[in-house]
Amino acid sequence: MSYNPSHVRAFLGAAEMALFESSFGERLKALAPADLQRRIVRARTLRDKNRDLLRRQKLQTRARTGSKTGRTGHANERTAKKAVAFDEALKRFEAQAAAAKKAAAKKAAAKKRPAKKVSAGKAPAKKAVAKKTLPGKSSASRAASAKVARPRRLIPAATVLREALEKKHAVEAERAAGAAPSHHTKGSAGATGVAPGGLGPTTPAVRSKVVASRMHEANLEHIQGHTSTQVRQAQAKRDQRG
Repeated sequence: MSYNPSHVRAFLGAAEMALFESSFGERLKALAPADLQRRIVRARTLRDKNRDLLRRQKLQTRARTGSKTGRTGHANERTAKKAVAFDEALKRFEAQAAAAKKAAAKKAAAKKRPAKKVSAGKAPAKKAVAKKTLPGKSSASRAASAKVARPRRLIPAATVLREALEKKHAVEAERAAGAAPSHHTKGSAGATGVAPGGLGPTTPAVRSKVVASRMHEANLEHIQGHTSTQVRQAQAKRDQRG
């Protein structure tokens, strides 16, 4: 049976008890290598001392009692227990020292191990990162959704009017010089609708551009759409009333 601290408290002194308790658990693992070696020497000395004392006590008991073993009585029982207790403590100290030595050798071997060399011409390969794609969408649909619809840009009304007036003045200057107009058919004032010495009427294309540009600038398209809806609804009510 192995001894534990509660067993040996009855026959060990205070210093011997501290040595025995330090051979267990976390206290044993926390010992520095130098402290561990000192305890190994101390435990071996106490074990050998109690073994020699037990041998002498047996001889004295045998001579006194005539017993061949020398175990008669309780005189040498305390010494025998001490010898066994310190022998167990010594074995635990030695096992811990061997484990610590093995761990230190393994750590030293790991430090001496050469690191892997990377060739100068080759860089470490980078892991390819997969592009995340949205489920249910093809590349064509994604490209189409990426494009942002640009709003339709209208020419300002002032620019349209200025260009129209410049064209009219150019036509009238050609007429005054006796040359045929480049943008109108030849004919009299009745055929072209332009009075002599004056400006001709604005063409429908110019007027539509001016109206569309002004409506866009003033946001009249939305307002007129709303107004026309109201007008149609009011007319429908009047038609129903008869």
